[in-house]
Amino acid sequence: MSKETMNEARAVISTETPEWPGALIVARGELDVQSVPELRAKLAEALEGGKQRVVVDLAEVSFIDSLSLSALVGARRKLGEDGRLAIVAVHEYVRLILQATGLEQVLDVFGTRDEAVAFVQGS
Repeated sequence: MSKETMNEARAVISTETPEWPGALIVARGELDVQSVPELRAKLAEALEGGKQRVVVDLAEVSFIDSLSLSALVGARRKLGEDGRLAIVAVHEYVRLILQATGLEQVLDVFGTRDEAVAFVQGS
């Protein structure tokens, strides 16, 4: 089951129903000022729905801006100590931005969705 939103063909952000208790948000394309409201909305929907285990799959994201990074950090903070947020980042640029900003120390970043899911499940 998937709900998708297209932002001027720059980004597609969807929520999928995972096989584990939690939320799975998948983004494709470029996460920028045009797409951040939808990213925030998908994150808020998951958190307000009581999801404590969230995977944000950015494997097909080629660009991410500071507003999108802020949305991810904000979601992590809202989850608190009991929640888990895992980010899947594959693209070289996205990994570089996460490293350069120091957010790899704040967010749990993985190279595959399977690794991220294992982390949120506590495996």
